[in-house]
Amino acid sequence: MSRQSDAKKARRKKRKAAQDSTWIPGQVYEEPVGADEEADGEAEAVGEAVAHLDDWLTERGWVLDDDTTANLVSWVYPPSAVDVDDDSAEPVTRMWATVAENDEEVALEFGALLVGTGGDDAAYVLDPTNLAEDLAALESYRPGLARPELR
Repeated sequence: MSRQSDAKKARRKKRKAAQDSTWIPGQVYEEPVGADEEADGEAEAVGEAVAHLDDWLTERGWVLDDDTTANLVSWVYPPSAVDVDDDSAEPVTRMWATVAENDEEVALEFGALLVGTGGDDAAYVLDPTNLAEDLAALESYRPGLARPELR
């Protein structure tokens, strides 16, 4: 195997170990939510929204990431993938959705990282109203080009 392939496997193993250390079994995680019918309805609505988002992203060429957790759903854009020598650099453009809760509502928040970014590079915060336009800009980005300006 190549050195880059070994490094990629090591990064994945590290992420998986961190995920496993904070993983909560489904029945334990859902128990507090199941106690309140209103919260259960909100959780179901968020789940449906994520499922529709996944369908839409899959049609655009995005792939659901294996490292998805209960609070974060992540997709990668395989056409953007490059070999990176730096272990902290992102080898593929990545987009995610997280669940944000406050006293009044449950909503999805979106973010993204460009291929080749890492360390000190800031992640994008995506506006749901401009998601289609922003994703088009992210999909067309390749290392060496200027970072896209999102709406």
